[in-house]
Amino acid sequence: MKKLILILSICWISSIVYGQKVLTSNAEVDAVTVYLYGAEVKAKTTLNITKGRGVFEIKEISPQAISNSVQISNKQNVDILSISVVDYYEDAEKEVPGIKRMNDSIKLVDAKITKLNNEKNSYTAEINYLNQNM
Repeated sequence: MKKLILILSICWISSIVYGQKVLTSNAEVDAVTVYLYGAEVKAKTTLNITKGRGVFEIKEISPQAISNSVQISNKQNVDILSISVVDYYEDAEKEVPGIKRMNDSIKLVDAKITKLNNEKNSYTAEINYLNQNM
């Protein structure tokens, strides 16, 4: 996923520079082969392309994918000039609603911990002050 995102980002940047239209598509898992120390995931997607140069973003690829292992093929007479991989960490957080809930819970717990530490410190200071005056 990270590597695919890298590819997509480079494609996006080049599209801004060259004014090309970016076509985006989500990869859908077609087949998975599990090995002892890894796995092979085959995903498919469909893009309608026009004649000329273009930039294509393919999302929904595993963040654990090795960038050198990303391969793109086609059944048409289309030349693929380059492939690049980009990591988008923001998308991962947006796509999983549980992560947002968990981050909100962590912020609430951190706030409670800070409040309790402040109370503890104030009570400790008060006890020290009272012990000095006795």
